[in-house]
Amino acid sequence: MRDVGYVIQKCTAKALVAAVAFTHERKSWSEDSLFMTGSVREGASMARLFSSDQYTSKEFEVDMMLTFFEFTADESLIHYVEKNQVFAHVEVDSSILTQIRLRSDFDDNVPDETAMSRHEGRVFLNSKHFKNRFDAVRPSSSVFDNNPFYRFFVTDGDCASGSASITSWVDGLVDAEDDIGCANSSAQLFQLALQLKPCCDRFEATLKEMLARLSVLHQQLTNSTSLHNKTTKALEWAKTCMKINDLIFDCRQATLCTFVNKSVGIDLDTINDRPRERIKGKLEEYVSRLTVTENDLSDAVVASSVCRILDDIENVTSQEFPRTFQQLACDVSMFSKLISFGQKNPQLCQTPTSLEQLSAIIKRYSIDYVPCIKLMFWPSVAAEWKTRDRLWPNQSVIEEIASKGIHLVGKAFCHEEMDWRLSFSVAEIELATRWSAAQHFVYFVFKSLFYKFIKPLSVGFTSEDSCAADGKKYLSSYLAKTVMMWTSESCDQSWWTEDNADECLTVLLLALQSAFETRTLHHYFVCSVNLLEAHPDDLASRVIDTVDYILSQPTAVNEQLANHFEKTEIVLNAMPEEAKSVRDISVFLNVMSSLFTTLTN
Repeated sequence: MRDVGYVIQKCTAKALVAAVAFTHERKSWSEDSLFMTGSVREGASMARLFSSDQYTSKEFEVDMMLTFFEFTADESLIHYVEKNQVFAHVEVDSSILTQIRLRSDFDDNVPDETAMSRHEGRVFLNSKHFKNRFDAVRPSSSVFDNNPFYRFFVTDGDCASGSASITSWVDGLVDAEDDIGCANSSAQLFQLALQLKPCCDRFEATLKEMLARLSVLHQQLTNSTSLHNKTTKALEWAKTCMKINDLIFDCRQATLCTFVNKSVGIDLDTINDRPRERIKGKLEEYVSRLTVTENDLSDAVVASSVCRILDDIENVTSQEFPRTFQQLACDVSMFSKLISFGQKNPQLCQTPTSLEQLSAIIKRYSIDYVPCIKLMFWPSVAAEWKTRDRLWPNQSVIEEIASKGIHLVGKAFCHEEMDWRLSFSVAEIELATRWSAAQHFVYFVFKSLFYKFIKPLSVGFTSEDSCAADGKKYLSSYLAKTVMMWTSESCDQSWWTEDNADECLTVLLLALQSAFETRTLHHYFVCSVNLLEAHPDDLASRVIDTVDYILSQPTAVNEQLANHFEKTEIVLNAMPEEAKSVRDISVFLNVMSSLFTTLTN
């Protein structure tokens, strides 16, 4: 699953950069600006299969964080919210304005006023602004409306204003057999590409002949001695260039643009026409000024104008245009090679039985985008984490993790437009990747039980917090992760073994129960924050009783999990084919990424 997540991260990053180019927006983003976090990166994504919610259990969710810029200013500009120090407000000074100008996408290097919020005579960084900037750059769902292979959705940025993330997802994969007998979208795409291959082949042959003719004309132009002969050959050269220009862009339209339009619904006609018209305009100017008679050349003014054009063609343009044509033709050649690659690797269009079974379970692939700012220091409110006594990990690992800093994400708490939440996602991943195989297994089972039995308990509870979207926020899966992190540092690594898995799981469940009994679960990094503060007593009692049930009725619990274990087995059985598909997709992605980049440049 983690490998699949990495491929999705790579695909998403390339798509984001392409979207930026497509909309002529921000130029400072790169593929490295986007990175994966969450359960996929931590290796516990399959726990969602055990959720009682039919949408959650059928969804493969990937969390992505997108860095806008690195915050290198002094920590004194970070004002931690006294009521909950996981939240902060970022005061703006000249150094921050400089960073925004250098690393953001404001016109004329002047930050938009919407990037700032004023409160009590001070200016703070507006968290909603950065989310809106990303929402403006990301392609809207309407761009993909014509996609025949899947339905693409984007949540409205205002529908959950208090949320830190913006969600996109692919839903309702179309796998019904079509008129030509293709049983899945990959096969349909390949059949479409095969239909376009003859056009590519004809183009390459014709272009080769025309470029050879262009070279001969240039040689004849160079060898000509009279002004009239030079002008005649230059005129024929320019007209031939116009024919080559039309040949190239007509072929791009018929192949590349058609494929992109029919496969993902994006209309690239305008993008394809821009360079065509630019080149055509230059050549039309040449043709107009070279269309003269021998008598016209007897006029000194006309002759002088023609000589300048001839000099330009012989010394500059004669090399520039063929080189440009070759570069443009490479797009079609690359597309043709992509089709040939598919012909040599038919497995790309064949869906193994194990993956077909997986597709019956996973119905939605979603990506939560979280725009963020990277803090280049470890926050003082989390200083205790660096120095407290623990059995695991060792201090050198702690120092290494702290040196990487944290991130700020826009999340409403008390002042929606200026609230930022400290995100320790990178630190959490660094810890999780150091867990043993036994730890990962126990955490998966613990989190699966949490999804199956604990999370549903919050239904019907409504938070009094005005920023809360619904009652489910009370029992976030982050509680399970927090219990796991506290337990991990409190126990020696040797304790986590396969033979000891029952005891490890019991300890985690008892720790969760104890937290609700005392109404206290300290944030793992910022201990001053109690994650269970203000949780309703009735809800806490339900959690306590449910944990008692899980511990005292293992047979009954196992029976309720039986069908979920069957799903898990299907997912595990699909992993070898999934890993193979990941490798194939990676190769395919590299070709398609280059193709789309050339189309949008």
